[in-house]
Amino acid sequence: HDPARLVGDPGLARAGNRWRPFLTVAAHQALRSDPEGPLSDDLKKAAIAVECFHKASLVHDDIEDNDKERYGEATLHEEHGVGVALNVGDLLIGEGYRLLADNLLSPVVRGAMLKIAAEGQRELCRGQGAELLWDKHPVALSSAQVLEIFRSKTAPAFEVALKVGAAIACQLDETGDALHAYSEALGIAYQIRDDLDDLGEDSSADNTVAIRPSIVLALLRERSKGEMKATMEKLWNGELTAPPDRATVRDWAQT
Repeated sequence: HDPARLVGDPGLARAGNRWRPFLTVAAHQALRSDPEGPLSDDLKKAAIAVECFHKASLVHDDIEDNDKERYGEATLHEEHGVGVALNVGDLLIGEGYRLLADNLLSPVVRGAMLKIAAEGQRELCRGQGAELLWDKHPVALSSAQVLEIFRSKTAPAFEVALKVGAAIACQLDETGDALHAYSEALGIAYQIRDDLDDLGEDSSADNTVAIRPSIVLALLRERSKGEMKATMEKLWNGELTAPPDRATVRDWAQT
């Protein structure tokens, strides 16, 4: 297997919304002195770098979560093996840093982008590590604890995308705090939406609801009553031999 080929197919070329590179470009265009100006090659490289980091995180997450499918297709490790998938993910990370360093921007801007990416990757790993630790020793989580996991495992990727765009526009110092706050809110909202999508009628997720850091499951445990409350307590404690299906949990959430 040629890892360079797999970066393009099925790496960067796979499906997805491309939200993160879009945010990089949008932040830059909003903060630059000429918002309607053309996109520079340096900005385009930075946007692709952001997508490299994102796709690398998906490849590694799929391995860690033992997911069989993504975007309706076999995951990379399922199709090519864990070793190849790990190598492709690592290659994508390296390619992302190469693209951030290979430009005509000032050394100050280049250094800022590399620092942003490194700090974001570190925070993402810490957030994913917290969830992996929970997987080994699952306990009932409050809604506040679930939101904290969402914040730490998702928000940093949005922050990297936005701050890289701001750095290229030379507006990072002026906007850094606001972009940090916005990224945290956006990351939490994104994960909440993902939770809701998993319970949708057209979801491709397993029909049986398994316990995991979920805002819907946490709120049901905290706020439900009677039989529903007892069921959610048992679900969180791993005491159910037959967990409820998606439709049941969806109905409970809507009551």
